[in-house]
Amino acid sequence: MSVRCVCARVLLSAVFLVGVSLFPLTASAQEPNRLVEIQAVSKKQVQQVADMGIDIWQVDGLRVVAQASLEELSALKNAGISFLVKAEDAEDYVRELVSKQVLADAVYHTYATLNADLVALEASGIAKVYNIGSSIEGREILAVRISDNPGVDEGEPAVFLPGCHHAREWISVEVPYYIAKYLVDNYGIDPEVTALVDNGEIWVVPMVNPDGHQYSVDTNRLWRKNRRNNGTSYGVDLNRNYAKGWGGAGSSSVPSSDTYRGTAPFSEPESQAVRDFFLNPNYNFKAVITYHSYSQLILWPWGYTGLEAPDSYKLRFIGEQMESLIEAVHGQDYTAQKSSELYLASGTTDDWTYDVSGIPSYTIELRPLSGIPGFTLPPAEILPTVEENIPAALYLIGLTQKDEDGDGVVDIEDNCIGGTNPTQVDADGDRVGPPCDCDDQNYDVGPGRAENCTNGIDDDCDTLVDSADPDCGSSGWALARSAEASLVAGGNSGTADMLNALSLLVLPGIFLVMWWMRNRRS
Repeated sequence: MSVRCVCARVLLSAVFLVGVSLFPLTASAQEPNRLVEIQAVSKKQVQQVADMGIDIWQVDGLRVVAQASLEELSALKNAGISFLVKAEDAEDYVRELVSKQVLADAVYHTYATLNADLVALEASGIAKVYNIGSSIEGREILAVRISDNPGVDEGEPAVFLPGCHHAREWISVEVPYYIAKYLVDNYGIDPEVTALVDNGEIWVVPMVNPDGHQYSVDTNRLWRKNRRNNGTSYGVDLNRNYAKGWGGAGSSSVPSSDTYRGTAPFSEPESQAVRDFFLNPNYNFKAVITYHSYSQLILWPWGYTGLEAPDSYKLRFIGEQMESLIEAVHGQDYTAQKSSELYLASGTTDDWTYDVSGIPSYTIELRPLSGIPGFTLPPAEILPTVEENIPAALYLIGLTQKDEDGDGVVDIEDNCIGGTNPTQVDADGDRVGPPCDCDDQNYDVGPGRAENCTNGIDDDCDTLVDSADPDCGSSGWALARSAEASLVAGGNSGTADMLNALSLLVLPGIFLVMWWMRNRRS
């Protein structure tokens, strides 16, 4: 069933329709932040801006869109960093954008309407709501498990889809919620969805930061952090509060900063709730997508360092597959790249989940692509944004449920992604390297190579797996098909043959050198 069909069904939720579309914005009593465009001269300078704790909205090459206080603008000027003030009051700018938006069939959730809609999913029999913790102001952080037995811990492969770490990113609530609703609505109708639900668990936490989101609704549309009282300021950036790389680049130690990382890793009850939930031994997590906005990006670890993650080739391959699936729906271009290629950011969710579990972990930055409308994505774009992200989510869920190598263990490594070797050449340029692609004629795999009979891979590209390949002997290796393999499989006999061959090449050379030296002396 086409994901575009979600539009007709999602509008039937009566509870959802009493949500909100345009919220009142109360002007701040303090000096307003400016909306600025910073033109950096290098990636190093982009990082310098991030390390100042300035609230970056978008990075496009060396162009940075941000909101900044007068103090931060002074710091930019003192550092010799050029910027242009686009609006004297960032909140007024956003308020004007919202005033021009028209009502749409879909509207954004509030905390109350979201919780009601999550509970309503339970009527399907394949969804169950859990309270995984409480916010600093006492609001419940709700998760919904989608599975054929949602009230039972079966240890099935699980995927974790959290949203709204940052309060103002309202669309990041809607996408994971609607993915849950899509699975519920299509279970028993769409064979793909039915199989995914029957064979796994999909855990959705649409609103990790309920306090901040409510404050964004009621008071300050651009609020980012949670509502921790720091004494002279409020809030900790929850997506700088995770343990991996905590305290490093792209986070701030200044409590008033929008990227304030908190006093310690997991200092906040919201990030603690995610940590304890994710590490629960009853849940068998195999992949993560955490949703944010905006800029239309698909990001993978590492974010805290420029170094490559151990599974960088696999992470890139999956990310680019999701990029293609998203673009195929409405033609929207999402860029797949390593997180740190934007700038370094430490203490992030996906770096931590990848670090502690080794599973593919992604941040997807949703619509829009650019600074207008920025965080105030019009309600008319909610459903298209959802629709284009559903195939990517289904693809990742499906990868976690396939035992393609027949070893009885279901994991993403089976999909010939983890088996790739980035040190080998992708000869045909299809982004799939050896030993998974027999079109790559290189050292490790290709016609004429030896068959390794213990790895479940068709190394010699004869279309025969190990169990069916006549080349496989009791030693676990095929008979030699090259001089290199002969040294492995042929034993002393092969070595002697090789030495004999080498002597035929070397001895004439020695005689030639002796002849030349004798004639030179004469």
